[in-house]
Amino acid sequence: MKQWMLIGLLATAATLTAQERELHLKADIPFEFQAGPTTSPAGTYDVKYRQGWLVLQDAKGGVHSYLISDAIANEQRPRSATLVFAHYGDRYFLREVWPSDSPEGRQLPATKAEIAAARTVRPEASTTIVARNR
Repeated sequence: MKQWMLIGLLATAATLTAQERELHLKADIPFEFQAGPTTSPAGTYDVKYRQGWLVLQDAKGGVHSYLISDAIANEQRPRSATLVFAHYGDRYFLREVWPSDSPEGRQLPATKAEIAAARTVRPEASTTIVARNR
């Protein structure tokens, strides 16, 4: 009995590891935004997810953020890769990253700055930027 439980546990771990996909997107973001504790200017960014970390790099290869994110799922697979930003007044906060044609994305937790913005400014509809798979 214990052997079957161990085999089942190992099979589940192997499946979860296989599902942990790498992600590499490129996006033109037309506004200043916050990703985690870092504020980044408008520009072209590479967004990568590898081994539990979401990494944002500018067009020159400079790293703007290393971020821990959570896996999220969506039954409807987005046709295009997208970045989703929470929008409060003139402030934008990166919240989700979705590769194209995948039910699995990454979600960033709300930061203290975003929570404070949400208390003082009425939230607007989220803003979605279409990205390109790399």
